[in-house]
Amino acid sequence: MANSASRLELNILDCIILFQRFLYYTDPAALPKCF
Repeated sequence: MANSASRLELNILDCIILFQRFLYYTDPAALPKCF
């Protein structure tokens, strides 16, 4: 359970990072990976 929660949290953080990259670098490939 704890591992699953940690993985989900990491996925959310990765998504946020990708979204930030999308905002800063306007990388079209970053957005579909999150959503």
